Amino acid sequence: ALQEVDGVGAAEQVFPAERWNLVCFTSRAHPQKLGFALPKGVPFQCNSQLSSLDVDGKSRAGADITLWPGSSHAVRVLNVHLKSGCFAGPLFKKGPCLALRAQVPLVETWIDQQVAAGQLFAVLGDFNRRMEKDAQYPAGSDEQAPTSMFAAWHDQRPAGASLLRATALLADEPCSPQSPYTQGAIDNVLVSAALRAGF
Repeated sequence: ALQEVDGVGAAEQVFPAERWNLVCFTSRAHPQKLGFALPKGVPFQCNSQLSSLDVDGKSRAGADITLWPGSSHAVRVLNVHLKSGCFAGPLFKKGPCLALRAQVPLVETWIDQQVAAGQLFAVLGDFNRRMEKDAQYPAGSDEQAPTSMFAAWHDQRPAGASLLRATALLADEPCSPQSPYTQGAIDNVLVSAALRAGF
């Protein structure tokens, strides 16, 4: 799952077209687009991008793909790059936290739809949120104005809305010793409990 890539042409500089399918990129005038690089031979279906995530006219839509469509092990994957600037603390803080807070119920709706359909799924990408710190807060009583990101999604409403953070035990390795980003990763892979149970 790719974020901050200016379309297929830019992605081909890293993922050669003879070995990779570069697919399901979001449409946006800004160069920060989302998409997927799939090894050749992996069946896929592009779904409509989750445009509602652009809550303020400046945010990024989500890229949505189904891997192995039509098979018993089809997996729906949502690639997100959520609003930056609210890495920790409750979501009701002012500024960018309010935009991020507005995005959380939209992802939750997508999750609940997959659960209702009996679909295996994952949500991954750049959440711009440190999940370890986010986990300190309950979701809150208002699903449209949550206090926490992960708790809102991992709430068993409906039954089966249960997520596992595959990246939970991975060490946060900065890109270089000089990197100023040392307070925790903001990229994560969340998988449905049903998907995890299949492995």
